[in-house]
Amino acid sequence: MGKFSNVLQAVITRLNYHAATGRILEGFTISTDIQKEVIGNEDFPRVTIFLANPREEKGGHLLRLELRVNMIVSVWNNASAVELLQAVEKVADAVQTGTDGSGRRDLGFGGEAVAIGPIEYSNESALANSLSTDLTMVIKAQASDIADRRN
Repeated sequence: MGKFSNVLQAVITRLNYHAATGRILEGFTISTDIQKEVIGNEDFPRVTIFLANPREEKGGHLLRLELRVNMIVSVWNNASAVELLQAVEKVADAVQTGTDGSGRRDLGFGGEAVAIGPIEYSNESALANSLSTDLTMVIKAQASDIADRRN
C-alpha cells in the first residue's frame, strides 16, 4: 500500500475497531462499498466511507501529502434530527479516539498520518430511507519523495 491508501485504511480500521461491542460506535454499520444499496432500518446507523481526495504540494524534492477523507453518517429516516446529531457526534469522536482501549484522543493514525484542523460537516439531507450528514477529515500523510507514493 502507499502513502494515501495507508491513511484511508487506518481510518477504516479505526472505525471498525470502535464499531465493536461496548465501544463508541456499537451498533453502527461501517461500509466502504459506496454502491451498496441500503435496504432497511437494520442497516442504520451507518458510516459510509466515501471517496477520499488526495492533495499534494511540492517542496524541493519532497511532496507534502494530504488526504480529505469523506464519510457519510446516516440514520433511519424515522429518526429525529437529534438522533442524527448524536450519531454524527459519535463518529466524530470515534475517528479522533485511539484504538488502545484508553479512550484518549489520538489524532495520529498508526504512524501513517496525523489529522489536522477540525472535522468539516456539510450536506445534511433527508432521503426516502435516511437522514444523513457528510463529515470530512483532513489528514496529513507522511511526506513522500517524488514518484514514491506507493511505498
